[in-house]
Amino acid sequence: MKIIKGMSISKGIAFGNLFFLKDTNVKFISKLVTDTDSEIERFTHASADAFNFLQSLYERTLHTIGSENAQIFSIQQMMLHDNDYVNSIIRIIKEEKMCAEYAVDKVAERFAASFLEMEEEMMRSKAYDIVDISNHVKFFLSENVQKVVLPVMTNARDKIVISDCYVPSHVVDLSFAGASAVVAFEGMKKSHASFLTRRFEMPAIINSGEIDPDLNGHYAAVNGFTGELIVDPDTKTLNTLKKRQLRYKNVKSFIHKIYEKKSLLKNRAAVKLIALDLDGTIISNATSYSDKVIETLNSAAIQGISVVVCTGRVLGEIPDTIKDITGIKYFITSNGASIVNHNGDLLYTDTIEPDTARRIFNILSDYKCLIDLYIGGKGYMQKSDALILDEYNVTDGFENVLLNAREMKDDIMSFYNETQPKLEKINLFFADIKERREAIYRISKLEPAPKIAYSMDYNLEITSSTCCKGQGLQFLANLLNISMAEVMAVGDSNNDISMLKLAGIPVAMGNSPESVKQAAVFVTDTCENDGCIKAIRKYAIR
Repeated sequence: MKIIKGMSISKGIAFGNLFFLKDTNVKFISKLVTDTDSEIERFTHASADAFNFLQSLYERTLHTIGSENAQIFSIQQMMLHDNDYVNSIIRIIKEEKMCAEYAVDKVAERFAASFLEMEEEMMRSKAYDIVDISNHVKFFLSENVQKVVLPVMTNARDKIVISDCYVPSHVVDLSFAGASAVVAFEGMKKSHASFLTRRFEMPAIINSGEIDPDLNGHYAAVNGFTGELIVDPDTKTLNTLKKRQLRYKNVKSFIHKIYEKKSLLKNRAAVKLIALDLDGTIISNATSYSDKVIETLNSAAIQGISVVVCTGRVLGEIPDTIKDITGIKYFITSNGASIVNHNGDLLYTDTIEPDTARRIFNILSDYKCLIDLYIGGKGYMQKSDALILDEYNVTDGFENVLLNAREMKDDIMSFYNETQPKLEKINLFFADIKERREAIYRISKLEPAPKIAYSMDYNLEITSSTCCKGQGLQFLANLLNISMAEVMAVGDSNNDISMLKLAGIPVAMGNSPESVKQAAVFVTDTCENDGCIKAIRKYAIR
């Protein structure tokens, strides 16, 4: 048995085989450049990609550790756009005529050294953030086209992961990868990485000093109370630690139950806006909904809570009985492309770029699909397609919606080419699932890439590159001066994920696929069992 002493930064007991995390710094080749303007443009694009990746980390952790804790990645975004940081990189590219990777690396080195010289540990810890964000930029400067979890992270499940030090993105990746604990040769208790280990409740030790890599694979235990790494523990030590682990687990479980009750009461008091999907959330079988919907939404309105329908449907196909519910004040339609109030006043619109629409239609001409256009709150489709809806796999009662709520045209593409209308959404139904998959791939490669979602197996919903339910909901919340932390969102489909990720209280329906449930914090009952109404009464109505 070997005991290695360090500093505890996150309590708990964990067991697993030791796993040494290899150097994750992005490697590059330093080289001179002749076209500095192009190199600066490379840096600018990579910086934008890194900013978006940090946003994805924010959204990924938002409902796991809370909005206040996820702000770490918003802080990193600010650091990424710091004028001194950006201008220093551009200056090296211009004056030294060096590649962007070299410039980013040198500036990161200088900034990190500057932070490490400061007296306050909180300021010194920012050196790790600089290294983290600079690695993201260098990654996107490489040939990779998409940021992915490092392969080594996928091998970390149930292991005690050892590294020289940790940065915030490592902690997030390791937590989601299922690592049991982390140990670092060096570190700072007040760093963002240390902070995240505590929020993820992952036992962690820093300042252990270098650990012999030959111990890789050995079974070990981490005692997050004493700051000890016990390698090859004997039976007595192992049993003692397992008993303490069980006691701590029971205490945490009890505390979490108390916290959940307090949190539930707090959430109810906080909700100021409820966003509700329609199909599969309020409406089942495309047309029917419970009588309890009207009563519940009106009760919410009486308590001062605004209610917005947030649907993939175009405004004209929302049932009048839904529009007439007095508790509903707003309608976000066409997956976020349009927002109107209960008086029909247009508050917001985000339509597909004309050139993008042209290229989408060129792609679609290679496939057998029903084209359904959403324009100005109305739906348009080809008359001949209405006769063969079954060939396009239009099911679940939606065939009646199409037949009753569409204006029929002899030739849908001639109608579009002649009028050149502003498209809220292109709704599609495919005859062949393989053709649908191929169309998704080709359309996703367009620049700017349009947003692609779906709510049925053979369906595809295309909106502008900046459009989604989450974006529309964010706009409405800002308009009403409501924080997203005060928003409850309920949905069941892929096109609801964007709003669930942004809402303070995200609820997935019991009939949702697993991807939607993972984007939510709470999962309610099914649509047929009034799950949406149950969720509103539990989490919003006081």
